[in-house]
Amino acid sequence: MVKTEIFIATRKRLKLSQVALSAGICTQATLSKFEKHQQIPTIDIMGALCARLGLTLDDIFSLSPPMQSQVNQGWAELLAAFGHQNQPAFHRLSQSLMTETLTVPMVIDLMLMRYFAAVWWQHDLRFAAQLIGEIDLKLASAQQQYLFYAITVHYYVKQHQDDLAAATYHDLMQRQARWVKAPYGVLMGAVVYLMAQYQFDVGEMTAATETAAIGITAAQKHDSTAFVENFFWLLYAAGKGWQQPQFVRQEVLLNARLLAKLHGNNQLLQLMQQRGEK
Repeated sequence: MVKTEIFIATRKRLKLSQVALSAGICTQATLSKFEKHQQIPTIDIMGALCARLGLTLDDIFSLSPPMQSQVNQGWAELLAAFGHQNQPAFHRLSQSLMTETLTVPMVIDLMLMRYFAAVWWQHDLRFAAQLIGEIDLKLASAQQQYLFYAITVHYYVKQHQDDLAAATYHDLMQRQARWVKAPYGVLMGAVVYLMAQYQFDVGEMTAATETAAIGITAAQKHDSTAFVENFFWLLYAAGKGWQQPQFVRQEVLLNARLLAKLHGNNQLLQLMQQRGEK
């Protein structure tokens, strides 16, 4: 539910015309369409307009209890699909969500997950660049910023901007104590995974296994399986050249494969097959 009447009443109480309110934020036409219930502007525009009126987005957007319950269920399913890297389910669920039913943090989470998908799953760098321009980090929490920059490391790699990738990675590593200690959830699991994957990709095998082990420990502590198959796979792949009992390595690989099959993580299953680890 969009409480347009509160928005309009506040604007009129402050004696702000549409031209004055929209100045430097959006066109008057965009604001007019919103007030006439024709179109809802993007989240950054709405955030700026509300801030100018002394309102929050939660003042304008609210849901009835049944609708809120439906949104919460859909959101939980979306997070699970993302953490399991079940790409078909994630795509279907993310397309079915209406952003006007989400809170500001949820909208930022959704944009970050789409950014991850564009860079890591779809290799769609044009769409990724578009999302970079749309994600407002001023509204993002510290954890959301960690994920943004962890994804951006790999975005730079795919753009062949290795120096920028390395600089962004090292900046994140200077904050490792913060993101390692953050509450483990789906998005923080993605941060840990992306950092471990970058370490693996640049040949820092010891660091990759240590970070993967951190991810497994944190997931176990919080009873989560988000990205855990990737952590097991990195432990296995990074440790192939080490002296360790064969049964230990096979057990790690088995854990990775079973979780990937359970979660529908086809990308990882295909990678295992390509590497001859069926």
